[in-house]
Amino acid sequence: MENSHTPHETLENKVLGWLDTLFAVVRGRHGIPDSAISSIVANDRAFFSRIKSKKSGITVSTFDVVAGRFRKIWPEDVAWPVGVPNVPEVDLMEFGQVEFQTRMEKAKEKVDG
Repeated sequence: MENSHTPHETLENKVLGWLDTLFAVVRGRHGIPDSAISSIVANDRAFFSRIKSKKSGITVSTFDVVAGRFRKIWPEDVAWPVGVPNVPEVDLMEFGQVEFQTRMEKAKEKVDG
């Protein structure tokens, strides 16, 4: 049986696209750099850069956890992206929770002046 998929239709590329979408929304909305978002959702500052550069892969279970943590920090007034799997919310690890709260407080201070 021939493989009828083009390189752009691989599951790996879909997962990368979903992650890129999630990172872009949070980055754009909260002004948080990818390394900090990686710390928050994956407990690893280099997570997204390694995945994006294909220096390492990602398992389905890791994607589910990371996407579930995105759910935890997702802006309330923004719809979940169409096409990105709708996974259940997953609690942040303590470090991620502190990092996110600190980033949100700094962003609020900038807005409040």
